Amino acid sequence: MFDYSRFILFVTSAPFLANIAFRHPYPWLHVMLLAFCFAVSSSICILIGAIFIQPFFFGSLRNLPTAAQKPVWTNLLKEPTGRDLSRFQELNPTSQLIRYFGVLNSERLLLMDPKDLKQVMDSEAYEFGRSYLIRRLLSPVLGRTSLVVTDGADHMRCRKIMDSAFFAQYVAELSTMF
Repeated sequence: MFDYSRFILFVTSAPFLANIAFRHPYPWLHVMLLAFCFAVSSSICILIGAIFIQPFFFGSLRNLPTAAQKPVWTNLLKEPTGRDLSRFQELNPTSQLIRYFGVLNSERLLLMDPKDLKQVMDSEAYEFGRSYLIRRLLSPVLGRTSLVVTDGADHMRCRKIMDSAFFAQYVAELSTMF
């Protein structure tokens, strides 16, 4: 995996190192401006590569059937709605897995087979963590230790606390209210 932070650190430090190696031929203000320009331009290039190039040419899921969506730049900041997901399902009725793109063109999978969905939700639930975006958006509202936001051991602890409220007899008693 490419380490973006090390690359930007290297690109930013290159003008300083060159100025030191050549015994200060340039004033430090010019070197700092050049380093800033290198950092900004390399960050923009990395962002363009991560959003527009990587998912289509180097993504690990690129061989799966992909849903037909609007052009990339129209839904960079939008996650597909439930209607969009049902449309993807109607357009690919024979596919068990459908790849689609979410916020910032990140790859997502839509599971169509009930066995696959059961495996993800039950037997291998802790292998698939929460996305960074979900944690970042929901933790200010729900708290950092809520059941929706946490992963791993914290999620198991929260779930154990919540499970007693969802025993079958309690839910059956409340079904008349629902």
